[in-house]
Amino acid sequence: MYNLLLSCCIYLAISLPQLTKEVGDVVILLKTADIEVSLDSPELSEFFHSAEFEPVEQNLIIQTKENIHSILIYNGAGEMEFMLPVMAAKVTLGRSMFVSGKYRLGFNFENFKELTYANVAMN
Repeated sequence: MYNLLLSCCIYLAISLPQLTKEVGDVVILLKTADIEVSLDSPELSEFFHSAEFEPVEQNLIIQTKENIHSILIYNGAGEMEFMLPVMAAKVTLGRSMFVSGKYRLGFNFENFKELTYANVAMN
């Protein structure tokens, strides 16, 4: 009986994190009347320190925990519009780069092989 209970606990410990990844709780980094920045899952928030929108200068400022090699900006249709070299942990993106709509930012971190995505909705 003990072995069965232990096996069930191990199974749940292994499979529950995978189930939450599939559901994918959205994490909101920033939400204002002008812009919303979100992540597809809580796990991605380990890469980001903060996001803010500066209304006077009309800039989106994203601070990350790792250095960003480059950012790929995709429009709502999934087409790449820009590839920007960054080489820092902080990036400032001007509002003039975006029209109203949804975008996907692909962060290419220096010490991480896969792109990490953030969603941006501009009003």
